[in-house]
Amino acid sequence: MRPVIAFALSIIPGLGHVYQHHPWRGIGWFFGVMIAYGASSPLGFLLHLICAANAAVYATMRTGAAKPKPARGTDPTAPANLRF
Repeated sequence: MRPVIAFALSIIPGLGHVYQHHPWRGIGWFFGVMIAYGASSPLGFLLHLICAANAAVYATMRTGAAKPKPARGTDPTAPANLRF
């Protein structure tokens, strides 16, 4: 759920990062995206999408949602050569 919230909050550039408790990263993204919008709208839009995706990916990594689950019937604590 956190990645979706971080992505949605990034409608305002950097707010998804602030939500993730990284205010300086959020401020950097905000000003970077605003400067890019000032330079050219397509560049600003592209950077805005990258900012939102970055906030969502970072939220996924922090929540552990990207960790693979061990295969069924295996003991993740056993050495690799002793797994069955």
